[in-house]
Amino acid sequence: MKTLKLPRFDHQFLKKNGKVYIFDIIRKKYVNLTPEEWVRQHMVHYLINHCAYNPNFITVERSLGKTGRADVIIYNRNHQLYMLIECKAAYQPLNTKGIFQIAKYNMNVKAPFITITNGVNCLFFQKNEATYTLLKDIPPFPL
Repeated sequence: MKTLKLPRFDHQFLKKNGKVYIFDIIRKKYVNLTPEEWVRQHMVHYLINHCAYNPNFITVERSLGKTGRADVIIYNRNHQLYMLIECKAAYQPLNTKGIFQIAKYNMNVKAPFITITNGVNCLFFQKNEATYTLLKDIPPFPL
């Protein structure tokens, strides 16, 4: 897998029937290691280990109804949506298509923050009335 700019973490691999799996600490199981999963696992560990996000308020691969499926969802302490995160493989550039994808996912659920990452770059946005503002850094976990 490609080296990412997100911090390394102590990952666990499992090889079975010619496939490689990585342990997901949120789902508490081994999942197929794809380039997108590699980024997702790095992002989850970054949130927990470097940004002090509480793992009890993180879900992955969750349906948003007809809108789509979010790679990572962060809830606040009141169990309201706080942030949607779209993970792309490291070889995929972050572009307007990906930003529109996560913004579309957020149209119905209205999380105050959205993020898109390919593990090399991360873009953080705050939702305003009808627009998004690009942030310099990830918002802190809500207290």
